[in-house]
Amino acid sequence: MKRLLICLPFLLMLASCSGMPKLFWDVDEGKDQPAYAGAEGGSQAASRPPLTVPPELRSELELPEGESVGTQEQGPVAEKYRKAVAGKAVRLDARLYENREPAELFSAVVDAMTAMNVPLDSVDSPSGIITSDWIRQGSTSSYILFGFGGNKLTRYKYLVRVYRAKGKDGVSGTQLEIRTIGQVFETGQGWVTKPIKNKPVNELFDAVGEQLARVKPQMKQHAPAAKPEAAADAKSPEDEALAAIEAWRRAWSARDAEAYLAAYASDFEPPHGFATLGDWQAYKKRVIASKSFIEVTLEDAIATRQPDGSVSVEFLQHFRSNNFNSDDRKRLVLKKIGPEWKIIRETSL
Repeated sequence: MKRLLICLPFLLMLASCSGMPKLFWDVDEGKDQPAYAGAEGGSQAASRPPLTVPPELRSELELPEGESVGTQEQGPVAEKYRKAVAGKAVRLDARLYENREPAELFSAVVDAMTAMNVPLDSVDSPSGIITSDWIRQGSTSSYILFGFGGNKLTRYKYLVRVYRAKGKDGVSGTQLEIRTIGQVFETGQGWVTKPIKNKPVNELFDAVGEQLARVKPQMKQHAPAAKPEAAADAKSPEDEALAAIEAWRRAWSARDAEAYLAAYASDFEPPHGFATLGDWQAYKKRVIASKSFIEVTLEDAIATRQPDGSVSVEFLQHFRSNNFNSDDRKRLVLKKIGPEWKIIRETSL
């Protein structure tokens, strides 16, 4: 008992020192808030300087303003954004949303990516561009965007672009482009680029559609103005050539050899190594038949009318199949034969 009475004053003296942790508390202290939130118990924490976040950890965010979204010219993607998805397996998918304003679609994309737990790295509303770049470990997460399996580190790069556009029938709307690249970290090799599957990209499109379904279109739906039939159907040679190339791309992706070869003119110049057009056609049929799937996407197609009336089209072609992948710059030259545009020359640049 004497020892206790001797120690008690010593403990009280220690508790009164500013450098010692608090040993005794008031009866009502701590009921509504922690002590460090109060004036007395929290004086030390309150005096600390605020946390400084390094610049490299800060997101480059520009909050979208309705009237400014996607107002810059569409054209090619700016160089600084091309670097965000630089790689050998960049995939481009696009959809046109008729009667939708860029601000509507932009907001729907942000909400969809947030709902899917996809982080927003940068948001550039005037360009209508969103980028995302992050690393995740393993395949047991609630959502893995590119569908890679195994317990490996996976890096995702993602560029989404929104801009005002028109459909084939002249109806105004907004175009959504999604460029994707996925990389898996391999021991001894570093980051290795992997092809992107259909499913993850379609899931984002579906999520955007779900967000749009909750909001009525803001764009006024105008009936097309009455025009003479001939004028309404008139298209430029460049537009017709691009439409022919799109049909050629779809036939190739569908492994429809007959429709694919029908896109070429009877006087098409076969590549070096083939004696006749028939030899080249037989070769293409064998190659197409050997694939279990083919997926072809075209990026940044530019059509130019030539003095002789033909149209030259240059683009970046992404070819994916079960046993061969390639990314090539190509030029196709088309001429109008009767009512149709046919390919007369094909060159890899």
